[in-house]
Amino acid sequence: MEEVVKEIRAIKRLIALAAFSIFVFAISSLAQSLFALRMMEPYRNLLPQGGYYKPEFAAFSNKANDLLAALKYDELVSLATDQIKRRPDDPYGYYYLGLARYGKADYKGAVESLNRAAELAPTWKDQIIKPYLEAAEKALQAGPK
Repeated sequence: MEEVVKEIRAIKRLIALAAFSIFVFAISSLAQSLFALRMMEPYRNLLPQGGYYKPEFAAFSNKANDLLAALKYDELVSLATDQIKRRPDDPYGYYYLGLARYGKADYKGAVESLNRAAELAPTWKDQIIKPYLEAAEKALQAGPK
């Protein structure tokens, strides 16, 4: 009978140790996640709001990049316009529309689209929009060729 009691106590200790290990693992994972979120906080404003990182957005972004690389500006204008109709507050739609208009030498339209993208994602203005915006504004000031 004593051996059975010893085995039951050993099993209880093993279960307690396993439960404690699971608890420590869960707390550790939670702490790591919170730390990662805290470390990312300064960069949170660089990301678009509203959940644009979804499969349909990835499809849009990939297609837009492909069209831009292939210099198919008319198709890119159509794609970006459709994206803006589906998501009116999507800075990516306006950004790609601005790039397409710039590629088509529609500098006034490019400035409008890029400024709208900068309004929707203010941190983008100095980081990714500024060179295109400056080039489009410079081309507008130079006038038609």
